[in-house]
Amino acid sequence: MVLVVTGVLLECDMAVAQILAKLDETHKFILETLDDTHIFAREDRIDVVIQELEKYIEEQTYRAAEQ
Repeated sequence: MVLVVTGVLLECDMAVAQILAKLDETHKFILETLDDTHIFAREDRIDVVIQELEKYIEEQTYRAAEQ
């Protein structure tokens, strides 16, 4: 039996690739890690992954207190 899954190639720096690997633990979207900067991921879960990645980056961004 053949299973066909459509995917997209993600190109990112190593830091984002590590964040995506962490997100994959809960969202199971990575089909194959090709190298340090390229990931082949499920096309049907990309919207959720982008939202979660933006949320994570926003949480990790330092904001100076405004006076």
